[in-house]
Amino acid sequence: MVATLVTVRLFDEAFGFLSDGSLESWRTDLGLDYRHAAIVLAAAAPGAIAGSVLSIAADHRSRRAVASFGGLVFALSLFAFGLGHSVTVLAASSFAFGFGSSGLVDGIEVALVDLADTDHVGDTGDSGRRTLEDLLARTNLLGSVGDLLGPALVAATAALGWSWRVPFLACGSFLVAYSLWVAALPLPGPHPVPDGESRRPWRDVLDIARDGRAWRLGIIALLFTLLDETFLAFTIAFTHRVHHTAIAVATLVGSTLVAGGVAGYALASRRRHSSSARRVLTMSAVALTASAAVMATAPSLALLALAALAFGFASAWFWNTLQALTLRLRPGRSGTVSAVVGTIEFAGFPLPVAIGWLADHAGLRAAMFAFVAVPAALVPLVVRAPDGSGGQARR
Repeated sequence: MVATLVTVRLFDEAFGFLSDGSLESWRTDLGLDYRHAAIVLAAAAPGAIAGSVLSIAADHRSRRAVASFGGLVFALSLFAFGLGHSVTVLAASSFAFGFGSSGLVDGIEVALVDLADTDHVGDTGDSGRRTLEDLLARTNLLGSVGDLLGPALVAATAALGWSWRVPFLACGSFLVAYSLWVAALPLPGPHPVPDGESRRPWRDVLDIARDGRAWRLGIIALLFTLLDETFLAFTIAFTHRVHHTAIAVATLVGSTLVAGGVAGYALASRRRHSSSARRVLTMSAVALTASAAVMATAPSLALLALAALAFGFASAWFWNTLQALTLRLRPGRSGTVSAVVGTIEFAGFPLPVAIGWLADHAGLRAAMFAFVAVPAALVPLVVRAPDGSGGQARR
């Protein structure tokens, strides 16, 4: 059972990458400009905001039902994207992806929080217990493997001369099977309500929405989200157009960013988590700014790939720390906290559209410089982030 919990991000990242990684293929096939293509990609954000309903439900209802339902919606979104022929259908599919992915990931990760530091973790075959940080690092490590699998699927499809639609249909079929498997697992249920007390989801939402720490974490997550799939998609397009490479080569160069994330999570999973969370976030944000600047100005593919490797490594440390801070912000309310922080995070969905507009009017290099400004803006925010040592301020 625990193996299912820690592998969910592998499939989420691999299958969620398909629309970003094949951006140039479906944009060209459908005759879209970068602005319309960015609208398609950005539609996942309001979908994820709507999916907050599923995240909140994970604190009050069966995590198994929430996760499997979200997975099936995710699968349907892949089928629709792979069969779509208009920007409207693709945007709707992207919205459904954001909605379903929220339910699948949050439903499972809320259960993962409940299994941390308990004897249930022994189901993995290990002796002793794993902390939440250990489990998150391993979950994210497998997620970064999924980040490598996604580009590999896109690159293989292009190299074999197949339609960009093929991996969407194949991965959608696999995700149906995975969701049905999750539906059969005995995931832990919501926390019991003490006698005489009532649990009203809307009260939890309002309470957490008034917590300034949740707002700070949400704004940090909002900016950092731009440095994930959207940044990778533009990096691939930048490598293809500005450095004049084939799509397959550009995708492989972009995958070095993901490889850096694999290395970062692998190291984080072996670390004892003794450093201040604020210090880790600050150092990571500085490293992200420097490596993004090199990527935007690199005169050669080799230097671009090396900078992307460093960027991915720093991203892994940043996200693992931010995720742990958010999950531990309110014990027993991890799903609701994820919903509130996620809503703030995904409120930045117009920003990729703005970068797409910039790419259309000023070129892809200008768009890459816009991405350099993002981690630079994170630095003053994270130096005042909640410090994990207090035990109350984590996701």
